[in-house]
Amino acid sequence: MVCGPIFPLCCTILLLDVPPFFVEIAHKIFWLTVVGALAGNYFGVIRLSWVSDNFEGLALFSILFSVLLAIYIYVSSFITKELLSDLGNSGKISSLYACDAFSGS
Repeated sequence: MVCGPIFPLCCTILLLDVPPFFVEIAHKIFWLTVVGALAGNYFGVIRLSWVSDNFEGLALFSILFSVLLAIYIYVSSFITKELLSDLGNSGKISSLYACDAFSGS
């Protein structure tokens, strides 16, 4: 199970039983991101200094966008009467209900 943007590592790796396949994919995505950022900076596509200077704003926008998108999808599922999952949970007993909400299970 892969949790959403708010709790990506705490839910998937530390608290839940995660198949090695998901950890392997996360590892590949990490290295792809590092190589892509360095290549983009080298070729002038992105400036890592700008990203560093504006990190707080970028992080805040990312969090707000993710939460608003999750709320929109949740509300729209009731409007269209579309069942996204049985009972609205993953079946795991956890105190982090937000993980189920943001993963869509």
